[in-house]
Amino acid sequence: MNPKKQRRFAISRKFQRGALVGLAGFALALTSCAGGGSGATTSGGGGGSELVIAQSEDIQTFDPAMFRGRATQYVLRQIMTPLTEINNDMEVVPALGTEWEMIEDTVWQVKLREGVTFTNGEAFNADAVKYSFDRILDPANASPRRSLIVTLDSVEVVDEHTVNFHTTQRDGAFPLALAYIEIAAPEYMEEVGPEAFAEAPIGTGPFKLVSSNPGRGIIMERNDDYFGEAPSFEQLVIKIIPETASRIAALQSGEADIINAVPADLAGTITGSAEAVSASGTEVWHLAMQVNNGTFSDVEARQAMQSAINQQQIADTVFEGRAEALNQPAFENMNCYNPDFKGYEFDPEAAAEVLSDLPAVTLDTIESEKHVAEALAGQLRQAGLNVNVNSMEDGAYLARINAGESELYLASWGAGRGTCDEIWRQHFHSSTRESQVFTGYTSPEIDNLIDSAFAQVPDMDAANEYYVPLMNKLMEDSPWVPIVNPDQIYGVSTAVTGFEPSPIGQFNITTVEITE
Repeated sequence: MNPKKQRRFAISRKFQRGALVGLAGFALALTSCAGGGSGATTSGGGGGSELVIAQSEDIQTFDPAMFRGRATQYVLRQIMTPLTEINNDMEVVPALGTEWEMIEDTVWQVKLREGVTFTNGEAFNADAVKYSFDRILDPANASPRRSLIVTLDSVEVVDEHTVNFHTTQRDGAFPLALAYIEIAAPEYMEEVGPEAFAEAPIGTGPFKLVSSNPGRGIIMERNDDYFGEAPSFEQLVIKIIPETASRIAALQSGEADIINAVPADLAGTITGSAEAVSASGTEVWHLAMQVNNGTFSDVEARQAMQSAINQQQIADTVFEGRAEALNQPAFENMNCYNPDFKGYEFDPEAAAEVLSDLPAVTLDTIESEKHVAEALAGQLRQAGLNVNVNSMEDGAYLARINAGESELYLASWGAGRGTCDEIWRQHFHSSTRESQVFTGYTSPEIDNLIDSAFAQVPDMDAANEYYVPLMNKLMEDSPWVPIVNPDQIYGVSTAVTGFEPSPIGQFNITTVEITE
């Protein structure tokens, strides 16, 4: 690297101790109660109606321990239920768990909902909870869900309706993590085995699986014994339509009632018998760079990438104003967001002094996000970097970035809990690099800061003592170029009422009604 080009990309920053914004609506405290089973009424729905959802990605499996990704989770969530849920205000609310309390620094006690049965008649109890979590904790299963409960060490059955979760360190946000682990019917899974369970799953959710095939889609029928508010319609069909234009056409023709993943630039085309609705999103879109070898092993090349990208232009043009431009790997409602962090200045001329000397690079992306990758590649080309966009099938793309084989890739990572740990630990902590390489970035200093901040949550004043230097170090080392936090945009038929768009991308449909 030319010595005259060193240190050209200094971060503009003004840190103030305690200035980070806390997670809006982070209603944890150390004890949360919902009253034993309040709200658990069944309003047996009527009619023979059917709700059809078209989503952009296929599911990976019906085994709740063996997947990673929102597309799978929010389909499984219709069949199986977690202990807690996160509502549209990003608050932790009861599901199969009704109360939770940190009874020791490393022990969370959860009281379970009584009188609940799985759809095969098995009783839901503490043994069922332990079984589902133990499958994820077992190293032999190599569960992709393990990183979501990274601090969990063991699960103890106290009595039929009480469970103690033992953690390796103080984890003030643990009830948030419980919202991401669905509970399966243990006796049934033991009887048929995990593979057969994945073909015919059994849970406690509002629906039961009827069939799943590529032509008709995933077909479910209402669970009339659901402990919560039963849907008003009898059948739920989820179709997988990856192509955006085809998904919108299905909505406007009446083939689908709700669609997800509507690009901002096409939201205005949904008119007539349907409309676009949105909620502020919870995803951090970013460019990620392989730091251990190849083109971006030099930190100055990565810092030059920071100055080559105009995030506001991407938010305004590609996302048509339906996105928050990011200058840090966090959005405004995340618990570690720093409003005083100024980030890198957009300076393509300075970036070109470094990037123009680099060899051509390949930017990996998935088909549904190719238009964003092309816009970013255009900005990088203007800064002197020769970029080829490689659009991949979802599975091949995930395998490539998980193995650390991509030199540059566009990704969007969800922070549905509103906490930075769920992103930063997964991508930057050395403990997770063996299972998912991603950029390959590790740092002992980052490990210590992540662990120290995490131990303080939800005391954000204490956590900020570590989050401030953590943000500084991450942006200085630059394994990521943060881009935007887009809105979650859905298309909804005007025949559908009661649908509320979710900031975390899930389908909230138990309150939906369909009019003729």
